[in-house]
Amino acid sequence: MNRNYSILIFLLLLICLTACNLLQYQDYADMEASYEPTIGERRNYESLDDLVLLYDDPTAKSLKVLPVEGLRDDFIMGADLSMVLRVEECGGVYYNDRGEEQDVFEILKEHGINYLRIRLWNNPYDPDTGESYGGGGNDINTGLILAKRAKRVGMKILLDFHYSDHWADPQKQYAPREWLSLKLDEVEKRLYNYTKETLETFAKHGVRPHMVQIGNEINNGMVWPYGRLHYNIPVTYERLANLLKAGVKAVRDVSPDIQVAIHLAEGASFDRFDFFFGKLKEFDVDYDIIGLSYYPYWHGTLKDLQYNMDRISARYEKPVVVMEYAYGFTDKHNEHTANIYNSGMEAGYKTSFQGQAAFIRDVIDAVNRVPDNRGLGVFYWEPAWLPVEGAGWAEEGTKATWSNQGWFSYSGKATPVLDVFQLVRTAEPFEPEILEIENEIEVQINIAAKETLPETVAAFTELHSYIDVPVQWEDAHFEHPGEYIVKGIVSQGESEYPVTARVTAIENYIQNPGFENRGILEKDIIPPWQGEQSIDGIIKFESKNPRTGSGNLNVWWDSAYSFDLYQEIRGLENGGYRLTVYVRSDSKAAPDVTLYASNFDADNSEIKSDVLQVTSWPVWHEYSIYFTVTNNQVRVGIKGTGDAENWMHMDDFSLVRVE
Repeated sequence: MNRNYSILIFLLLLICLTACNLLQYQDYADMEASYEPTIGERRNYESLDDLVLLYDDPTAKSLKVLPVEGLRDDFIMGADLSMVLRVEECGGVYYNDRGEEQDVFEILKEHGINYLRIRLWNNPYDPDTGESYGGGGNDINTGLILAKRAKRVGMKILLDFHYSDHWADPQKQYAPREWLSLKLDEVEKRLYNYTKETLETFAKHGVRPHMVQIGNEINNGMVWPYGRLHYNIPVTYERLANLLKAGVKAVRDVSPDIQVAIHLAEGASFDRFDFFFGKLKEFDVDYDIIGLSYYPYWHGTLKDLQYNMDRISARYEKPVVVMEYAYGFTDKHNEHTANIYNSGMEAGYKTSFQGQAAFIRDVIDAVNRVPDNRGLGVFYWEPAWLPVEGAGWAEEGTKATWSNQGWFSYSGKATPVLDVFQLVRTAEPFEPEILEIENEIEVQINIAAKETLPETVAAFTELHSYIDVPVQWEDAHFEHPGEYIVKGIVSQGESEYPVTARVTAIENYIQNPGFENRGILEKDIIPPWQGEQSIDGIIKFESKNPRTGSGNLNVWWDSAYSFDLYQEIRGLENGGYRLTVYVRSDSKAAPDVTLYASNFDADNSEIKSDVLQVTSWPVWHEYSIYFTVTNNQVRVGIKGTGDAENWMHMDDFSLVRVE
């Protein structure tokens, strides 16, 4: 009796303590932030005129921003500031737009940033030397310091679990070294405990996160080799799902108020997102938010991003957040930069302060446009990564890779671009002035597909962004292959701009030559294309990185492979033909690929090119073969073999008559 009574008392006390803890917890983000600005003694006298000279960019003095209509009050204006402590340890100093030394969190908060994203690595130290792997050294202690600084100014916190000892992204998701000797079920338990203990530690320090990512850009899985995905091995999705469930359960067990996000790269690819989140649904993975990375120079157009966000949020009834985005404002370097971005990668915006500002505004606008209020906000990636010695992406001797995409000049002073986050709410609407029209265009029209002239041409505006504007063409008829010149007019307000189209009319007998038509999944091969491949999924119709249009072909696999993609074309006039394709890859990672034609005569002959040679990934190479059709038909295509991780992009096939 006494024993039962003791147990009852113990349970009542436990319930009371739990209830008290729940009642006592008050989210610091719900309280008004009150802090004394931290103004240091140092000054930065870099003026706007200096920025114009330093970065050869007059827009530093004349930034213009369009407002975002109907922007919700709680829209996330976030930033990933995971490098800040390392930058400061290496001597980096931040200055507000008045040139005063000031805490970087205060500077950003005063410009409208309301959410901090922190990446978290398990044990980012060399086991032999104890030295940090670099890149911010983002262990739990670093995360706590950053979180407390964010709390002080009233920012909310997103904790980004990489579940790795260093960088994790689609190309690398290596398990923490301390987990590598474990069995799969033990890794699930370790992931649960690590997640739960980390969140409890943050809570004890008064900085319980408001949002958590279970993994970072996990397109190809996470915690390799345990959670690595393979297209053709269904059990790998189940393994990943179980790891995700372990992480989500840990979050839920700490607090049901913490939102859980699942985050992929390639945010402009609906096919990839739909396939991945369809698998999560199949395996009943619980989560709250779909997270996307979006870098236009890698991932595709803003239109593609909008399409993906609108459809993926509707299909899975989840809100979306752009977890990473960025754009460059300069090509300038200093001795401590190794910038990834350069103006040769421009994607819809000029490399300038104005171009960067317009891009930021347009991404905010795109997320805000997601139907049913499912666009929650954005996180800009590492805008405060200053180029100072020692603050490189990894170990000692590496350099800053992101400084030319930040919101601070190389000397640490806030640039005018930071004003964007307030101007999207306060700026007056206006019609951007067109500075230039693409007044001479080259167009290839396929008579066989009944193609016509484009309805729009590109215009460059005062916002340093490129937009499509309608063009009115004179009557033109393309009845035979050949060269044509057609005149047109673009009307904007009271101004008219002449446009000339230099048209090459061809009869391309290949259908869907640029892979603009795709299936629900990238690996769907759309007729009349046919494919043979050693593993299902090697051949992919992708929306990212096309040569022209919005589609291209990619071949890749993580083990040795072979493939053959072709069309069989009948009803041809006999005579000479040229088959052409454009390809790109890296010379060290390219498969052995040949362009071929077969079955074009009574002997079923085949002619093929030499192995297609490439240089580096941004460069497209043109290859052609010639043959004579004598039986009114041909099979044309591209085939090859590759080692593990070999890849190649292909685009713009053509088969045309030649004399």
